[in-house]
Amino acid sequence: MEYVSLLPPEIKTKKKTQDRQRKLIIAFFLLILVLILINVYYLVSIVLDRQELRTLQDEREMIERQSAALEEYEILFQKLIAREKLIVDAMGTTPLWGELLSNASRSLTVGTWLSDLNLSYSDNSGSLSMSGWAYDYTGVADMLDRLFKDDQFEQIKSRVSAETDYRGYEVVRFQVDGVIPAGPRFFSDDQGGE
Repeated sequence: MEYVSLLPPEIKTKKKTQDRQRKLIIAFFLLILVLILINVYYLVSIVLDRQELRTLQDEREMIERQSAALEEYEILFQKLIAREKLIVDAMGTTPLWGELLSNASRSLTVGTWLSDLNLSYSDNSGSLSMSGWAYDYTGVADMLDRLFKDDQFEQIKSRVSAETDYRGYEVVRFQVDGVIPAGPRFFSDDQGGE
């Protein structure tokens, strides 16, 4: 079945024109609505950005006030570092000799004795050289174990001879070399350093 319009052509044209106008008006309103929504979005985002900017400015002002109050302490801290450097340069990093010699003597076990002990130090490190005798290898091993555990000596190396005769006794000769690391940067009077 075919639709046939019985309306006169003037009315048909007028109706088509009205339909076009209605569609244009709807499209125009939709365009205006979209533009309004875009403007509202940008307006809301601008308001939120201004609030965030105001918050950041307030935080910045607060931090600047706090940093101004702490600037005095930073100056004092820098002066303290400079003075500590002067003390370190003046005092050096010598080891605590009393403690060092005491620990070296405590490393000797029963049945070992020294024939030579040299401790030297210059600038930031020193050396240990000790030689002596022991009745057996166990005494030398115990002595080396104590030296390895002592943090005032590093890079301990030893040379041990075969059993030899010393004044009628069978003994083991040993030679121990090591490094004395840098001492404390400086120490107070109650530490007893020289």
